[in-house]
Amino acid sequence: MMEGFQVIDYKWRYIYVNDAAVKHGHTTKKDLIGKTMMEAYPGIEKTKMFSVLRRCMKKRATAQIENEFTYHNGEKRWFNLSIQPVPEGIFILSIDITERKKAEEALRNSENEKSSVLDSMSELVIHQDLEHRILWVNRKAAESVNMKVEQLKGHYCYELWANSANPCAACPLEETRKTDQPQQGEMTTPDGRIWSINSYPIRDEKGNITSIVELVTNVTEQKKAEEKLKQSEERYRTVFESTGTAMCILEEDKMFSLVNREFEELVGYSQEELKGKEWTEFVTKEYLERMKKYHEARRKNGETAPKQYTFDLINKNGQIRNAMLTIDIIPGTKKSVASIIDITEHKKAEEALREEKEKFETYLNLARVIMIAIDTEGIVTYVNKRGCEVLGYKGEEIVGKDWFSNFLPEIIAKKTKNYLKNLLSGQIKPVEYNENPVLTKSGEERLIAWYTLLLRDQKGEVIGTLSSGKDITELKKAEQEMKEISYSLNGISHGECYISEAEKKLMNVFAYSVVYGRSGLCITRKNPEILTEQYSLKPEHIRLLSSTPMKGFHVLGNLQEVSLEISNFLKNGGGIVLLEGLEYLVSRFGFNPVYSMLQEKRFDFRDADAVLLISINFEALTTQQKALLASEFKTIK
Repeated sequence: MMEGFQVIDYKWRYIYVNDAAVKHGHTTKKDLIGKTMMEAYPGIEKTKMFSVLRRCMKKRATAQIENEFTYHNGEKRWFNLSIQPVPEGIFILSIDITERKKAEEALRNSENEKSSVLDSMSELVIHQDLEHRILWVNRKAAESVNMKVEQLKGHYCYELWANSANPCAACPLEETRKTDQPQQGEMTTPDGRIWSINSYPIRDEKGNITSIVELVTNVTEQKKAEEKLKQSEERYRTVFESTGTAMCILEEDKMFSLVNREFEELVGYSQEELKGKEWTEFVTKEYLERMKKYHEARRKNGETAPKQYTFDLINKNGQIRNAMLTIDIIPGTKKSVASIIDITEHKKAEEALREEKEKFETYLNLARVIMIAIDTEGIVTYVNKRGCEVLGYKGEEIVGKDWFSNFLPEIIAKKTKNYLKNLLSGQIKPVEYNENPVLTKSGEERLIAWYTLLLRDQKGEVIGTLSSGKDITELKKAEQEMKEISYSLNGISHGECYISEAEKKLMNVFAYSVVYGRSGLCITRKNPEILTEQYSLKPEHIRLLSSTPMKGFHVLGNLQEVSLEISNFLKNGGGIVLLEGLEYLVSRFGFNPVYSMLQEKRFDFRDADAVLLISINFEALTTQQKALLASEFKTIK
């Protein structure tokens, strides 16, 4: 049996626990019976769960909660707890729902897979904006209001389910907005259906709530069953009926002696119809002989049979359902009690999820995109096929290894690891695009263009990074060759300064160099809007020589600003500078100051391995001025 039974007396002592409850608590009956909950689990009295137990004990009230329990070793598991008052104190029915919780989390974090997975769920999944407008629903949600999925988008949830013009009272969505945390609640719609609602916030990369997902379960039948349980005088019959799973009691001759409502729904037969039937009629041939042997072995002294396994069940309509069976002998009898969970939808969801992951992996490989996931310690947790091809390793040689010490050149490994540390701690913001080399198995460096985003868990905590990358090694080589060609064709060398009256030629050389990735600075008197249109220059490449501001462009108003702008450009890596309008500077500030500034900059360009192109009208200069310039700078015709 998978359900845990516990009876706690008024002094909080354990007076009864079954094997499942002991398993749930990672303990033994000996360590529980006669001890208080506080002795068995120190600190439990400070938990929210214990507050609920205290209220049920004091007010003799029932309650049902979902509780996350942390064990001594740090392991955490989720349980659904049904609490009911009994003459001895309180009775607690516990069901391990950890896998369901994990599934819910996976569903919330897997937007790309939601359609295939969520449509297979029996729960309603409703994605809403913060004003209750529906953004997306699964098929079950649409069916609940007799509409198609696409018809619900844009409607307010309270219009469809509550037939109201205003949000429902105590709406979990509203509570999530107020508390910034997941919430749980129940509501009854006008048609009498009762819904259990869990609302979860969806956050953007800054942690702000942008929308909310509600996981809604129709608990109408469950609530009816609970009401029936309250009226029942047979306590253990009540427990049998309220487990929430299909249960039956089997006789030694394989006949059913008792079944609960869930079992009737699972197989499609009523209690009366099951009289005279053997359980063997509901098992496929593949499993039948093995389960018969288990049945016999379970009733023979000294022989054991597995207490939990899966099999395929045949219902009244001939449908085959995947089922999980938990079974054991009732002490002192030849009868066995069995609990059956229909895991068909879970199996379908797992298969759909697997297929979607394979499809996603195929798309990435076809696009020749590298995908790398790294945790907060810098350990690789995922790499796709293309990543393996570029690095030259098999997947198992990459996953589990430190990314920085194994797959990056030593010269950047430490710097990049410090960047990740600062990024994960929130000290810096992520850079969406960057170019970094990787180190292949053969020792070759390949240049990769990376796009990186942060990975977060459902609480918004950063758990690592996911990066997609393109190998641009050959592209960069080609770009560099094109840059050099532009210089060679025009007789230009790195670290040199040139003067020329061929204004258009200089402008073409400058524009060509910038287009092919060289850093550029154009200081000009011309209309910058014409330059951006004719030569495909960007505003950030242009500095306007003017005493009058111009919207959208940086203006240099004096010789000192021109000198400072060139110095800053060279400090940031240099490239190519075009100075157009030298005669303007001479007319405003005099030849000697301009000439002195250019003499000084000539050495800076040589040190930065950069190029200076000066466009000038020689007719505006004297013979001596032309001679001085010709002695300092090379001439381009």
